[in-house]
Amino acid sequence: MPFDSEGEDRTVDIDPGASPRMPLPFVPGGSAAPSVFIRATEAWAPRRRADTLTMEHGVRPAASPAPFPFAVPEPLPLAVPAPPVEPREPEAAPYHALPAPPAAVAASPEPEPVAPPPPAKRLPDGVSLEEVAAIAAAIDQDPQARDAVLDAARLDAATLAEAQGLADRQIRADASRGSTAALARWDAAWVGAVERLRGPILPAEYAAISVAGERGTVGSSLADLGLGRGSLLPVERTFLRRMAVDLALYEQVVRAVAAARRAP
Repeated sequence: MPFDSEGEDRTVDIDPGASPRMPLPFVPGGSAAPSVFIRATEAWAPRRRADTLTMEHGVRPAASPAPFPFAVPEPLPLAVPAPPVEPREPEAAPYHALPAPPAAVAASPEPEPVAPPPPAKRLPDGVSLEEVAAIAAAIDQDPQARDAVLDAARLDAATLAEAQGLADRQIRADASRGSTAALARWDAAWVGAVERLRGPILPAEYAAISVAGERGTVGSSLADLGLGRGSLLPVERTFLRRMAVDLALYEQVVRAVAAARRAP
């Protein structure tokens, strides 16, 4: 306990209750702070420091920590470039390390001449694709008249078979190029020969063939109409081409097909 020069106690008791009490923000209802007696010396300077203020709890405020020392990194050593290397002349290889001289290459034999491909076979002289189609259609219409048809065309059976094979390859080659001109020529010649032999094929007859195809009775329908079995595809393709450019024929075929479907 501090004393003055005369030995008297100059300590003053301060009652916080004598001063206005301020509400604490964390206490519900704004209750005042509890009464705490603080004992402070009346004259602490210059004999005592300002931090001699103590509370009855005997707890002194903690001193602020000392600042953290700042470590200065040491500078990195400078990289000294290596001295330039003077180019050196390559050392001569020893005689035993020299590559061996290349061996003599035998002369390659000359390629044998390739024979040119044989020329593509053509139809017999004087016989066109349309004539082959007409002869085949006539024989298909009446197989019993085969010899008479061949004699009239001055052809034999082997020549006709060869001509038909060549015509078929010609049609396929034309189709591989995206054209159907050869096939259209064949169909037109076939149907023309049939119509010369038995008369024009009417829209109602074509409708009967179409409906028979739906019912699976094409063979009997062709026989009833006097047409050979080989005429089925040429007749169908020809009528499709005709209807594509003739609206009146298209309407006739549509009505005829509807009537054929209603028939038993």
